[in-house]
Amino acid sequence: MIEAFRTARTCPLCFLEERDAHRYMENLLYEKVNSVALRGKLIRSRGFCRRHAHMLLEFGNGLGTAILYRDQVRAFLDFLKDRTKPTARITKRTIPESWSHDSLCPACTALARMRQVYLNTFLEWINDDNFRAALEQSNGLCVPHLLLILRKTRDPSLHKYLIAEHIEKYSALLKELNEYIRKTDYRYKHEKRGREKDAWKRAVNLLAGAENSL
Repeated sequence: MIEAFRTARTCPLCFLEERDAHRYMENLLYEKVNSVALRGKLIRSRGFCRRHAHMLLEFGNGLGTAILYRDQVRAFLDFLKDRTKPTARITKRTIPESWSHDSLCPACTALARMRQVYLNTFLEWINDDNFRAALEQSNGLCVPHLLLILRKTRDPSLHKYLIAEHIEKYSALLKELNEYIRKTDYRYKHEKRGREKDAWKRAVNLLAGAENSL
């Protein structure tokens, strides 16, 4: 986590969660596509959520993806065939309910467990001098992770510290956004861009959380 504080360009916890998501999907495709237990979970969950399904495509592993989603296509065909039975009730209300997720996306479930590990680790080590120093030199936590940390602890001194630290970091980000906007003006376009050059990207990631974090 300290290494993430030192190297991540945006929220360190998002950085770790995105790394874990990538590793989870990679391990699944190359090690577990024939796992009966995993494929059973995917059938019960009606496949991955939209975000993780599209992440799967990014690996370009046609065979692994075909094996996993053959199960999903079969399951949906069974669902449609069940709708043709005389006893089936087909209404606008019952069809979505009939094809609802019986359990959460397996990737979301695994990554949610890891998120709790990171939150607990953060709170366990936040009073360590080296840990705090690493946090202070980082870009800070994104809004979703910061709020989760604040909700998870009732320590008033920690609340005060984290809020003060992030007021400073988000104030710096606001200045960088202002500077980026100023340099888009034709009168100042000749000025070389510095740290503010990617402030617009960092602002989105810090306010919303990284794309592949939970």
